[in-house]
Amino acid sequence: MKKSNDSRVKNSIMNSIYGIGSYFIIYFITFFSRRVFGLALGKEFFGLNSLFNDIVSLLTVTELGLSTAIIFFLYKPMAEYDHEKVNAYLNFSKKLYRIIGLIILALGSFICLFLDKIAKTTIDINSARFYFMLFLMSTLVTYMYAYKKSILYADQKNRIISSAHTICKVIFELIQMALIFWTKNYVIYLVLLIISNFSENLFCSLYVDKLYSEYLRDKKVKIDKAEESGIFYKFRNLLVQNISAYIVTTTDNIVISSFLSVVTAGIYSNYILLTNTLKTIFSQVFSAFTTSFGNLSVTSSSEKCQSVFEKAQFFAFCFSAITGIVYVCVIQPFIYMWMGKEFLFGVDVPFVLIYSYFVINMNVPAISVQNALGLHQHDKYVVVVQALFNIVFSITFVQLIGVKGVILATILSTLLFPTISKPYVIYKYVFHTSVSSYIFEYLKYNLLYVVLLLGTFYVTSFIQLENIFVTFLLKGIVSLCIPLIIIILLYKKDERFLYYWNLFLKIFKRK
Repeated sequence: MKKSNDSRVKNSIMNSIYGIGSYFIIYFITFFSRRVFGLALGKEFFGLNSLFNDIVSLLTVTELGLSTAIIFFLYKPMAEYDHEKVNAYLNFSKKLYRIIGLIILALGSFICLFLDKIAKTTIDINSARFYFMLFLMSTLVTYMYAYKKSILYADQKNRIISSAHTICKVIFELIQMALIFWTKNYVIYLVLLIISNFSENLFCSLYVDKLYSEYLRDKKVKIDKAEESGIFYKFRNLLVQNISAYIVTTTDNIVISSFLSVVTAGIYSNYILLTNTLKTIFSQVFSAFTTSFGNLSVTSSSEKCQSVFEKAQFFAFCFSAITGIVYVCVIQPFIYMWMGKEFLFGVDVPFVLIYSYFVINMNVPAISVQNALGLHQHDKYVVVVQALFNIVFSITFVQLIGVKGVILATILSTLLFPTISKPYVIYKYVFHTSVSSYIFEYLKYNLLYVVLLLGTFYVTSFIQLENIFVTFLLKGIVSLCIPLIIIILLYKKDERFLYYWNLFLKIFKRK
């Protein structure tokens, strides 16, 4: 048993290292490829490609619920080496993936007919439809072997998937950049995207065929009706959560493209690429917090759980405030150096965007506790209402104040719903106390964040040198130091700050 635990921990660490490494390698090359894409094809195609990505992502959000549900049911038979049961689940998921692939193809084809209503562009609409179907095909090819990836996740071999994704992405991104720059042909870019996605999944499929052949022998074995019902029940709940969350966080480009232009959507995509990177780093931290809190809840008192949660909330504030302030202060010179002056918004857009980033991140600790303890039933309809309100707010506000209106809609729908419901649920059902202390602390965090944000931006606005890189560098250093120093001075005697400070010292001493 000890060996099994050690192996599990080792796999978790290795998967995290590969996952984070893969993310940063792909993120690094994406910066270059987006720059080449913008130079070679222009802002119109740049925006159109971003729009296609958001539409197809919305269509494929259903798959996230299926893969999560299947993996959950594979854990036990994999641990028990029950070949027949694993085989049955894989056969069932293979059939579902085919059905979902056909549904996505049908929905994508239907959307293609109305693409002229969604994309405000000067590109010939029939050509745009052809491009969209190629983009859709690049996603559909991944469903051919998607069911086999489930066995890798269930066996904690995520790093195989990460490696395949990284290798294929890097190779084909380099080829795409060279050919796009040389030919300035968007079709070549899309064809290479199809080949890249197919290659990645083919590699994973061949790997599974070789190492897990005993789980794939019988193509006729089936799971029983009770097991099917269990998968569909879990799939349905996850589907509601995924679609609602997607509508709130990632439909901005679709709204912007529909009511403003694909060019504006393309420019906006550069700004959110950076905030999404920060969110990914942040979520990596809280994925570990989720599992550890689940264990804590069954071994410690509610008071201890509340104390740990409040420390996590403090970390969320520090991370979101400091990174958000640095973002606002450096984003304009960064975009200028990276993409060029024509890809810049006014300073008002980054301000609204980074407050949206802050309020979303501040909900993550409460969401993590809810995920760890499976408390979704207490506010399961709130995310649906939030998504509906977000759509109404986005469509209304974008026509009144443009891009800022779409971001403002996300802020309002987040503050009105999960910011209230999720802490209420965990304080009532986990901590068994009033949520009023949380609300008071939350308001204090928000006030301090706004003061630090405005004050630091004002100070760094005086840093304007002829060399844009030096300006960027100095703004980054100053915007990092000001909030960091002030937070340390304000919280140096607070137990939450002391907890992280002592943790830092322990790690430093070990090294």
